[in-house]
Amino acid sequence: MEKIKNFFKTKWKFIVIAVVALLLIAVLAAVLFVNGLLGNITYDDPYRKSSQSGDIINDSSVNVNSVDAKDFADEQIHTVDGDSTKDSIKKWCESGTVASSKDVINILLMGMDNRNIKYNSRADSMMIASINTKTGQITLASILRDQYAYVNSRSIKFEKMHHALVRGGPAKQIEVIEAHYKVQIDNYILVNFTSFKSIIDKLGGVTINLTSAEAKVLGMSAGEQLLNGTKALEYSRIRYIDTDVARTGRQQKVIEAIIQKARGASLVELTQVISELLQYVRTGMSKSEILGYATEAFTSGWFSYDIVHYCAPGENYRKGGFKGDIWYWTVNYPRAAQELQMTLYGRTNIVIDE
Repeated sequence: MEKIKNFFKTKWKFIVIAVVALLLIAVLAAVLFVNGLLGNITYDDPYRKSSQSGDIINDSSVNVNSVDAKDFADEQIHTVDGDSTKDSIKKWCESGTVASSKDVINILLMGMDNRNIKYNSRADSMMIASINTKTGQITLASILRDQYAYVNSRSIKFEKMHHALVRGGPAKQIEVIEAHYKVQIDNYILVNFTSFKSIIDKLGGVTINLTSAEAKVLGMSAGEQLLNGTKALEYSRIRYIDTDVARTGRQQKVIEAIIQKARGASLVELTQVISELLQYVRTGMSKSEILGYATEAFTSGWFSYDIVHYCAPGENYRKGGFKGDIWYWTVNYPRAAQELQMTLYGRTNIVIDE
C-alpha cells in the first residue's frame, strides 16, 4: 500500500513540517481506525475563506492583476530603507485578485518551533503543497520566511513574512502569503518539531547523498548515507557552509526521502509513524474534509504523481541584505508572484506593464 509521508523543515532552529501531510493522514485514516487516529489531531475552527475567487486562472480576460514594472524597479526593490519600497509593496498587497483553479489544491504546511501545538509562534518554515490533478504533479513550493513583507498587524505594518503566524494565527499567515503571491491557499497543516527524530527512526532512517562539506559537518563520509533521526535533524540544520537557500534545498531532500521511504513502508510501520505524528498536528480541516482528500487521492491517483520543488521568491526576484541589524530578503513581488502562479497553475493572471 503506497503512502505519501510528510514532514519536516527547519529554519533557524529546526522544525518538522508535514509535506503532503494531508495525504499521509487521509489515506491511513481511510484504511485504519479512522476516528481513533484522527482524534489525536488538534482541530482549529474549520478554516473558511471569506470569499472564494473561483476558477479565474483559466480565464485571462477577467480579474487581471496589472502592475507598472517601474513600481518595482531594481534600484528600489533592492533596499528596504525607503518609503517608496513600502508604498509599492503595500499597493501590490491591497490590489489585484488572488488566482485559483478547480484543478489545483494548495495546502499551506507550516512548521513551528513551539512545544505546545495549540499556541501560535512564528512560522519557522512554510511550504505550499500544491496538488495539480490536471497535470498529475505535486509541487512543494518553499516560502522563504525572511521576506520583507506587509504584515499589517495592529502594532507593526512591515516585518518578516513568517511573523504573521504569531500576529494572527494561520488565517493571518495565509492572508499575507495570498496578498503577496496572489495564489489561493485552500487550507493549512501546522506541525511542531517534537516528533521529528522518532518519526524518521520509526521509518528506519532516510538516505541522503551528502556533499563533502555536509559530510564533514556530520562527521560522516561523502556520498549516499543512511541518516537516523538525530543525523537527519543535524543535516537539516546546517547553515554556515553555504546559503540559506541551500539549507532549504537540504530540507526538501529530507522531505522527499521521507516520502520515498514511506511509500515502501509496511502498514504496521506507517501506523506507528502516523500515531506518533498526529499528536503534533494542527489543521483547519475537519475530519470529513480529510477523508474527502483521501477519497480524491485514491480516485485521482495522487500517489503516482511526480514531485517537484520550487522556492519562492525565485532567485531572479530576491536580494538579501541588512536593514539596521536585521537581515531580510527584499523581493520584486509582481515578478515573483507571476513566476509562482506559472509554477503552480501553468498560467498567470498577472500582467506587468514594462
